[in-house]
Formats: sequence, structure tokens, C-alpha cells
Amino acid sequence: MKSTLFTVFTFLLMVTTACAKGVDYDEDNANKILLAMQKAAETYPQIENQDQKNILDSARTLFLNHGYGATSIDDIASEAGVSNDVIYAFYPNKEELTADLLEQWRIIELGNFQVWIEEAKKVETEPLRQSIAFVKNIEDFAAWYAVNNGVVPGDVWAAFVADHENHSPESMEMVSSGLREWSVTMEAQFAEIYNCRTSKTSATAADLAHQLTILIEGTIVLSRAWQDAYLL
Repeated sequence: MKSTLFTVFTFLLMVTTACAKGVDYDEDNANKILLAMQKAAETYPQIENQDQKNILDSARTLFLNHGYGATSIDDIASEAGVSNDVIYAFYPNKEELTADLLEQWRIIELGNFQVWIEEAKKVETEPLRQSIAFVKNIEDFAAWYAVNNGVVPGDVWAAFVADHENHSPESMEMVSSGLREWSVTMEAQFAEIYNCRTSKTSATAADLAHQLTILIEGTIVLSRAWQDAYLL
């Protein structure tokens, strides 16, 4: 276990050192990443009805800011500018609305991770440097968002885990599956490092992926809790 944790810590320290350059960020890279994310988003399943889109966007905002349990259908309707009847025309209850929101979030977040990795591979050929560039892409996006919005982007996964007692087992399984997809995506990238480098410890690509998932989620939670937009 000691060697595994040491390898994970060493990798994360190396990534942090490579990426940390004060609160400044690479604006050109951030704009490039944003453009790639926007192009990828065009390929995702689209919600055509504007009322439904407003409902889901409003629910996400309220869940992030106030929690699932503290948000009612009345609150969502008021935020979305629609009546309760309009919401019930799409969703018979809050749980089904939530399931749709979680699926939408899963598609977007997995797509973002894939964009960050693909863009890293365009500028680096060596797997370790690709992984560092991947983390730098996350950092630049988060920094751009912080500069333009005053806070790091909220994370639906973290919000739902914190409020888990108010969710059904089905909803929590969707959250768990979404986080596993993050980890598996990163694990594939880290596995490429192991394919061309000899490891002297028992740490695996999965170990690194799990720890980086924890680091990303934890940093988002702390950034919002401490109202520190530049923590990432």
C-alpha cells in the first residue's frame, strides 16, 4: 500500500507542479478547449423543447445551490418561468426529472473528459506528457470559468452524493456509474504510460485514475465551500 500511495502522490505532485503557475492561466488554450467542447456538445442528444430545457437547467442550478431535498417543484417552476403543470407534462415527479438531468449531465461530463484528453493528444505524443496536458486542460477550463463567473463550475455528482439520503437507489447508481466512467476514461490514458514505462511499485493505472477522480471532485467541493474560485 505504501508504494502504491507513494506512486499516486508522486504523479499528482508532478502534475500539480507542471500545471501550477499562479492564478494566471493559458487563455489561448482555454479558448481552444472551449471551442472543442462546444463542437462536441453539438453531437450530444439535444432537447428540442425550450420549456423542458429551461426546466432541466433550472433544476440543475437549484440542486447545486440549495440541494435536492431543499428544492421543490414549485421552486423549479419559478426559476424556469413555467407553471407546475408544464413540468408535470414532462415529468410526473421530481425523481423522473432528476433521472433525466443526471443522464444529461453524464453525457456532457464524459464528453468533456474525452475532449480534454483528445486535445492533449494533439499537442503531446508521449503518454506522460499527454496526461499532464490533460490535467492542464482541466485547469485552464476551470480558471476561465472562474474568471468569467466568479466561481468554479458546480458538480452535480458531488451535490447528489452530499444529499444522498434524499435520493433513490436508482439515482445514486446513476451518480456512481457517471463517476466510474470518469475514472475508466482516465485509466485508459494512464495505462498508456504503463505500456511504455516500467513501474517499480504496485500502483496501477486504475489507482491513479481513482485518486485523480477524488482530487478533482474534492477540489470542486472545497472551491465552492470556501468560495475560492482559484483553488483549482
